[in-house]
Amino acid sequence: MNDPRVVSLTYKIALNPGVDYSEAREFDQETEVGQIKVGSGKVTIFLKDHFASEEQAKEAVAPLIRCWEMDALLSGRDSHWRLELEDSQIIDRSPPQTEPGIINVGGRFKGGISKVSISLDVLKTEYPQPPIEVNFNTESPDFLEMYNRYVGYKSGKESLEGVSYFCLTMIENHLFRGRASAAKGTQIDFEILHQVGNLSSNRGGPLYARKSDGLERDLTDEERRFLENATKAMIRRVGELACDPVQFAHQITLEDLR
Repeated sequence: MNDPRVVSLTYKIALNPGVDYSEAREFDQETEVGQIKVGSGKVTIFLKDHFASEEQAKEAVAPLIRCWEMDALLSGRDSHWRLELEDSQIIDRSPPQTEPGIINVGGRFKGGISKVSISLDVLKTEYPQPPIEVNFNTESPDFLEMYNRYVGYKSGKESLEGVSYFCLTMIENHLFRGRASAAKGTQIDFEILHQVGNLSSNRGGPLYARKSDGLERDLTDEERRFLENATKAMIRRVGELACDPVQFAHQITLEDLR
């Protein structure tokens, strides 16, 4: 009787046009699901546990992959980090006696040749580090609402002012009752929420201003950086709350966003 075991899964780093990881440092890291090797545009996970099929293995590592992609965006390290399953290595621990020692390798064959012409203008020297453990709930509806809106902003479909204001009202009106309650419940400095409210409402210029006061006051570069960092901090904290309401101990301060 055959006894298949998935040894590893290999993911291709899906690059956006204009991004180059060719000079990024390779590294290995131990995680809960197994040893991870990152390099040459690929991520290979050598699995600790036994899985009899690629589908079972893929399902087991899916939370880590999803969290890794999200963490790369919300930490500010990389907004282009996406992983696509490319191959799997499967051994048969009990091959037919007529063929002792045969190792069966399962994977995908990508046929054809594609030719793509892009301009590489962002050279990455570091790969995003995988989270040691999944520390926020990637399936929380509130977290996903906020995260997907931010992804929309990064892809040019929404304004930063609009996304920031949406995330602020999610925690102030939907998850908590008012700004003071939201600051206490999320352990995000009240002044951060105050500044997010002010900038998202009173800036934006003729295209994105929510109030007439902002028609002639676009965001400065410094204000834009703050608003991006504050928005990502709000989204991450909501994901952490959905994962474990008592797991985080530190308050997010203005200094953390600089």
